[in-house]
Amino acid sequence: ASLSLAQGGATGPITVTTGAGCAWTAASSSVNVNLSPQAGTGNGTVTFVAGPNLAASAVTSQLTIAGINVPVTQSGSANIGLRYTAITPCRAVDTRLGSGGRFSAGETRAFPLFSSPCGIPNTARAVAMNVTAVPPGPLSYVTAGPASSPLPLVSTLNSFNGRVVANFAIVPASGNTVGVQFFASNATDLIVDVLGYFSPATAQGLQFYPLAPCRVADTRPSQTLAAGGSRSFAMRGVCGIPTNAQAYSLNVTAVPPQGLAFVTAWPAGQARPNASTLNAFDGAVVPNAAIIPAGTNGEVSLYASDATDLVLDVNGYFAAPGTGGLNFYPLAPCRVADTRVSQTTIPLQSTARFASAVCGTPANAQAYSLNFTAVPQGYLGFVTTYPGGTTRPLASTLNSWNAQVVANAAIVPAGGDLTVEAFASNRTDLILDLNGYFAP
Repeated sequence: ASLSLAQGGATGPITVTTGAGCAWTAASSSVNVNLSPQAGTGNGTVTFVAGPNLAASAVTSQLTIAGINVPVTQSGSANIGLRYTAITPCRAVDTRLGSGGRFSAGETRAFPLFSSPCGIPNTARAVAMNVTAVPPGPLSYVTAGPASSPLPLVSTLNSFNGRVVANFAIVPASGNTVGVQFFASNATDLIVDVLGYFSPATAQGLQFYPLAPCRVADTRPSQTLAAGGSRSFAMRGVCGIPTNAQAYSLNVTAVPPQGLAFVTAWPAGQARPNASTLNAFDGAVVPNAAIIPAGTNGEVSLYASDATDLVLDVNGYFAAPGTGGLNFYPLAPCRVADTRVSQTTIPLQSTARFASAVCGTPANAQAYSLNFTAVPQGYLGFVTTYPGGTTRPLASTLNSWNAQVVANAAIVPAGGDLTVEAFASNRTDLILDLNGYFAP
C-alpha cells in the first residue's frame, strides 16, 4: 500500500499479480527512485532502487504500478552531520591500467571505492577526491555523483581542447558497496585519487573551521621549484591556522615556465604517494583545490615533475571537534547559478554575488562546498571567490590565461547574508554547482 524508506536508500521487490494476458507499466514520480522493469505482461516483479535522500527534510513521491498508486516517503538527512577523516592521497582508480578501461562517449560507470585499497569504510557518506581526465580528444565534461542516484545536471571538470585536466571534488557517496559513479560526455581515461572521507558525526572525525581566503606561500619570483624537486611549507601559525590543525583546505596554483607533467601534495615527513594534485602539460597556469593532512611540524610537502612556481591559498582547516567547528552536510549536487542563462556575465574587473538558498541550504550554513566553472570570452586571468560582503582577499580560485573553459572546487565561507562573492579580472561567464554545506 505504501513505502517508507530510510535516508540512506533502499532496494526491494514489488510483486505484480494479474491475468496472463494483462499488460501493465511501472513508473516513478521521483528521479531518486528507479523501477525495473518498467513494463510487463501477466505476473511479474518490479524492483525499486532508491538512492540516498541528501535533503534535510523527508521527501514524498509516488510509484504507479499496474494502475495502482503507491505513496513513497523517504526520511531526510536532518541532524546527520558528517565529520572528516584525512588520509594520505591514495590512487583508487586508473582506467589506463584497468578499472574497465577508457570511458566511451556518453558512458556512465560506477567504481567500488569502498573496497579500494584506500581504506574507505562503507559508513562514509561523502568522499574527497581528485579526479583527473586524460582524454584522447575534446571532452565537454565529466560528472561525478552517488552511485545509486541519477546523475545531476552539474559538471565536475571540462577539457574542450583535449588537455589533461584535474579537479578536486567532494562527492556524496551511496550507502552501498559501490559508492560513486562518473559520466563522461566524450571518450576519456579517468584517474581518481582519494584524499579523505566524511562519516556520520557519531564516529571519530574532524570538524571544519573556515578562514577568510589567505595566501600561505608564493614561490615567485626567486624560489621556483626545480624539475623533480620537492619542498615543505609551514602552515601552522600562518593565516590564522592554529597548532591543532590536522588537515588544510587549500587551493594550489602552478605557474610553470613550460610544460608541467604533474604536482603532488602530501603530508610532510611521509613518502611521496602515487597520486597527483594537478597537471599542466601545456604550460598553462593551473589551479586545483585539495585537502592535505598535516605532516611533520604541521607542514605539507609538494613535488613538481618539472620546474614551476607554486602559490598556496588556504580557506580553512580541519581539527578535533570544538568551539566553532562545523560538520559537513552533503546535498544532491545542484546548480546555484549560470550567468550564461541569467545573462549576467561578470564584466571586466567586477564582482557578482550569489545566494545558495536556491539549492536548499539552511540559514545556519557557514561555508559552502562549490564547484566553479569559468567560461571566459577571451583572456581571463583569474577569479577569486570569498564571503559575500567582505573585502576581496589576495587569493585566487581559478585561472585561465588562454581563454580555456576551466573548473575548480572551493570551500567558501558564507557571508553575513549567506552569499558568496566572485571577482573576475576580465569578462567571463561563471557557473556555480553546490554539493553540500558546513554548519554546526
